[in-house]
Amino acid sequence: MYKHVQAKTLWLPAFFCAIALFLQLLSFSIPHAEAASMALFQEMVHLDAGRYKNDTATILYRFRVENLTKKTAKQISLKPSCGCTVASISSETIPPKGEIEVKVEVNTLGKKGLFFKKIDFFYMADNMPYMTRAVIKFTLAPPLPGHEKKDGKQLQATIFGDKCKSCHAESGKGKKGAPLYVAVCSQCHGKMAQGKTACPLGDLSYRKEYTLQEIKERISKGDIEKGMPAFAKKEGGPLSVEQIDSIVHYIGLLNQNWKQ
Repeated sequence: MYKHVQAKTLWLPAFFCAIALFLQLLSFSIPHAEAASMALFQEMVHLDAGRYKNDTATILYRFRVENLTKKTAKQISLKPSCGCTVASISSETIPPKGEIEVKVEVNTLGKKGLFFKKIDFFYMADNMPYMTRAVIKFTLAPPLPGHEKKDGKQLQATIFGDKCKSCHAESGKGKKGAPLYVAVCSQCHGKMAQGKTACPLGDLSYRKEYTLQEIKERISKGDIEKGMPAFAKKEGGPLSVEQIDSIVHYIGLLNQNWKQ
């Protein structure tokens, strides 16, 4: 009798652990998520779009925008922070105490982990211009071993294509050194090389592992395993050899003691 009760007692924790694991995996399989509404006539609003599977090609996120004032918001227009994000609204006018729906679509190619997108709302009320910025957080689950995205041609075409080139290519035209790094590198690596969605170039362990010449190779030829496109013109990227050299020089000045 005692052995039977002991076996049952050991079985229950395993059962509940399996249920918890299933629910966690389920949370990453949701194709789109709904969020609490945001209100106009605020300077900035933060929203959490939730978590998604790593192989989700396009995230679809919907949320409501409310007008809690006695003013009528008119001529509402949206401006996403980059080309990989498309936002649309159900109406350009919100009466007092009214609301509209916003639909946001984000191309996830080249993205991983935690990342943010900004959408600026421009509108008029009582003949006065207003702007509210929505900062939306997205989270991609890490890929399972052996299921990482490795399509180099698709990555190049997306990052430097029509929708994303304004951030990752055109922003660096005519620039070198620090301004060029900020324009095309900081979105992923951080303005001070502290790392964001990509590796922290300023981290001591990273500096001990790679030389500046190896950093140049990665910038030029890319690293598909890490979601890094090739930036050299001869590889289909937007940067000249001189521009890449200037970025490497800047990284070397910003963070000392690189491996020789």
